[in-house]
Amino acid sequence: MRTTTLNDRVTQICAELGINQVQLAELAGVTKGAVNQWFSAVRIDQSMKPAHAFAIADKTNYEPRWLMLGEGPKNKTNNARENALIELYRACDERGQTTVLRAAEQESKYLAGDQDQRTGT
Repeated sequence: MRTTTLNDRVTQICAELGINQVQLAELAGVTKGAVNQWFSAVRIDQSMKPAHAFAIADKTNYEPRWLMLGEGPKNKTNNARENALIELYRACDERGQTTVLRAAEQESKYLAGDQDQRTGT
């Protein structure tokens, strides 16, 4: 159930991130005019387009569903270290991503008690 308006949510985002409307437009990949419409949205049933919510979510810790509808958790559940790992993974090419995944799999197996997996023996 929606409890906030789009205006409430974008106002909160700007305050929490310390950004202005122009910077929010850059985050979302929209014009300042589109952001002005979000700030004018006072009816509970008004929302932002999914593409814009996901663009903001990709660069912040906000959940797309909350951005669009004001429903569900506001923030992603990853902690800072998890987010850092995700960002590093995304910055890698395919070979690097494979290497990161293999290292994580080996560490997971090691922690699960299969210590031979860590050393490859």
